[in-house]
Amino acid sequence: MGDYPYELEVDFEPKRSRLTTFFRFLLAIPHVVAIAVVGLVSVFAVIAMWFSQVFAGRSIPGAHRFVLGTVRWSIRLGAYMLLATDRYPPFSLDPGPDFPVRVVGPEEPAPEASRWKALLRYFLAIPWGILNFAYMVVAYLAAIGSWFAILVTGRQPEGLQKAIHMGLASNLQYYSFYALLTDRWPPIEPELRLEPRARGALPSSAPATAPAPVPAAVGPAPAPEAPATTTALPGVPGQDADAGAAFGEEPKRGGGDGGWLPPASR
Repeated sequence: MGDYPYELEVDFEPKRSRLTTFFRFLLAIPHVVAIAVVGLVSVFAVIAMWFSQVFAGRSIPGAHRFVLGTVRWSIRLGAYMLLATDRYPPFSLDPGPDFPVRVVGPEEPAPEASRWKALLRYFLAIPWGILNFAYMVVAYLAAIGSWFAILVTGRQPEGLQKAIHMGLASNLQYYSFYALLTDRWPPIEPELRLEPRARGALPSSAPATAPAPVPAAVGPAPAPEAPATTTALPGVPGQDADAGAAFGEEPKRGGGDGGWLPPASR
């Protein structure tokens, strides 16, 4: 994230539905009615937050969460109407982590708020309001171009989609300041986060794989060694025993004294 507490996180979606694009504004009517009612309640929550920040130097957590949810809902609706996504937005104030256009930022207010910034908020927000208007004009023009491109090709050019995303990011950061969600100055250039997984980017480094084992050279098997043989000489005591031991035979013992038997003499 950048230095500003709230920013827009988006997924790039090149392939689009011609059918839902053609009827986009008709499909968005239920959300327009719902957000109008929720937005009216949100105005009273912002007024309560203004008094709390000016006189107590801190915001109201419940009102903060409600206003943040309203901003989330309006950003999702804006993304759908401006063709930043084909996904139908939920009727919810919750974060919606699976939606292709997401508001990223703290759920709870800061422990302290600037009294003088809260008191003069609507005067301080004028320059950013003008800047946001310029970004939104570009976003609306990009949405018109995208409408024709999608109906003809079934795809949305990346440059047009990024222009819409920049307008939505500017809208988010302007209204988060205007609606007292933060007293940080909004950036001149909207902070936008493009998710690598949405662009199909590969990881920066592939996991190392062990090299395949090299098979050992196969040659003819060595010939077995012939067992050593001993030629028996007649009349030499103990030679028969050595020869027999070489072939694993038990030596023949004779007599009670256990001596070797000499060969018979003729």
